[in-house]
Amino acid sequence: MPSFARRVVTLAVCYLATSLFATCGQPQVPLEQLLASVSAVQLAPARPKPPITLLDQSSREYDFVRETDRRLTFLFFGFTHCADVCPAQLARLGSVLRLLDEEKGSRVRVVFVSVDPDRDTPERVRAWLAGFHPEFVGLTGPLESVHAAMTALGLRASSRGLPAQDERDYQLRHPSGVLVFTPDGLLRMEYIGNVVVSRLAEDIAKLLDYDWSAVRAADS
Repeated sequence: MPSFARRVVTLAVCYLATSLFATCGQPQVPLEQLLASVSAVQLAPARPKPPITLLDQSSREYDFVRETDRRLTFLFFGFTHCADVCPAQLARLGSVLRLLDEEKGSRVRVVFVSVDPDRDTPERVRAWLAGFHPEFVGLTGPLESVHAAMTALGLRASSRGLPAQDERDYQLRHPSGVLVFTPDGLLRMEYIGNVVVSRLAEDIAKLLDYDWSAVRAADS
């Protein structure tokens, strides 16, 4: 083979190897370094997903652990009559999901759990969530089950605020943060307060690009 041809073949092989290495075998930063680079608050110790089985917005049973397996999962407890925090958090997550391509979007789950089952029927949750993103999952069910899941995650159970003139027009105290379960199934982070959409998108890209199979293997 002429020397020029050998050089072309060599360069092509090197380029292919480099490309594959960059996309599939790129050396990973330590997990602690990855988590520190994300704008969420780190939670320690990491907690497993609670065994939540509630009705989704189509009135079907939804097993939270099974349905979110190996997915980057955002979990938020709130209620559809919430005046500000709930709409703001879900609108932010919806904006970020619209920035992802189909492949990356399929690896993310956003799950909303109602702390107001008396008013939040599956039909109401479905109509409300549709205004944020069509792929959001909304769950509702017995308040005891919801509170048990919150306790397992280290959260304070929801409670009613000041009484309203209309007994159906009440507000609820509930956690305002968005919990983040990494694809190895552990709760590791929480987004608290207002997070810039562009920064949240950067965080999601980092978390999706990480090879979590190695972390799962180490934990097993």
